[in-house]
Amino acid sequence: MVVKDKQGGTINCPFKVLKMDTPVNVTTVSASSTISSNSSFSNGDFLKDVSKNNTKNCIWQVDGMNLLQKFVPVKDEKTGKTLYKSSFTYDGLNAMNTTRFQKVQATIVNKVKNETFVQVIEELNPLEVNIKSEPISDENEVTSSKPDPVIEKPSPPLQPKPVATPAALFMTDSPNIANYKNTFKDDFTVFLQALISQSLDSSFLRTVYSDQDAYFVDKIKVIDDVLEAKKFSLMSLPSFPNNERILYAIHTYPVVEEKQLPAIKMENFNCVVCAEQTMQEVPVYSNMLLELKGDPYERNTLLNVVLLVDVDEDLRVLRVCTTCSKIIKLYSKMCHSKYLIFKQCEKAVQKIREAKKSNEELNEADVIIKLLNNEPWVETKLLQIIRDWVTVDDLKKES
Repeated sequence: MVVKDKQGGTINCPFKVLKMDTPVNVTTVSASSTISSNSSFSNGDFLKDVSKNNTKNCIWQVDGMNLLQKFVPVKDEKTGKTLYKSSFTYDGLNAMNTTRFQKVQATIVNKVKNETFVQVIEELNPLEVNIKSEPISDENEVTSSKPDPVIEKPSPPLQPKPVATPAALFMTDSPNIANYKNTFKDDFTVFLQALISQSLDSSFLRTVYSDQDAYFVDKIKVIDDVLEAKKFSLMSLPSFPNNERILYAIHTYPVVEEKQLPAIKMENFNCVVCAEQTMQEVPVYSNMLLELKGDPYERNTLLNVVLLVDVDEDLRVLRVCTTCSKIIKLYSKMCHSKYLIFKQCEKAVQKIREAKKSNEELNEADVIIKLLNNEPWVETKLLQIIRDWVTVDDLKKES
């Protein structure tokens, strides 16, 4: 792999980056819903994979943020028709892989909570996988309690060891984690390289965006777009706080510290989210205290900024219930994951600096190579963000 330095030069690195069959290389989204200038696909279009690698006969829907949502085949027990059900598996859509896909005519036949069922009008290739049957009730409600049949099975789990080893960090505990990892590992490696470089030189990201360096900008945008999509998923939950002042405070301060408190049955200690949002006759008492901390920063450069509008002190300390605490903490992570990982990179760089002798000069390229070559460290950062994505998916599925 080639590491770019802040002067624009390149340095060959000895470590390897796992390549995807189709790298995600997201281009800037225009004001329209069209994915890219080289693509005729628009937001909401259904696509079929016409490549030789497609053995699952799934279809995909463009979601408007250069992502594709997977729809897997299921069979209706009553009609015997093949429908396609939305899943929580995503892939990237970019100028490099649009030739893999063709539009298909499909109509939505049913929606149940967060699951969408569509029927493809045209005839697809014969199915090469077994399809489970799913009855559709007279009330037009689809019931399903089994996992999607075409999601690839994870590798057999490794046997647990009594002593934790670096290899244990590479274990994934669900197919969704494995899917995200396989799709985004390459992009995340460059994303992480940019954050390490910013830790070494505070002007790095400013220069990257000023020069529109596609090597970094495109890869950073891939991760940013997924985080943004997960934010919208949380915002669609019925229990999501709709108080603009609270959301402004969450967006402003990157750290949320939680303290557990005894539930106090007093009007002044009701959950601040539930009290305003649900207007329930029976109040929901708060037993969690959330403190919003950290310094405000600019989203692209990650440099600290001075607020133009101060945040009220009472919004930086929120008494909430357990459910609202979980959603707020997760939403904060979707807002600030890049910054929080950047701060972890800063600590790693500082540790290397402290290990250097006083008369020894710090070589920035060597630091980048050393950290990216530390596979357990990189894997930890990747799984850290992916597990948060999967948690959002689970909450959305349960709603």
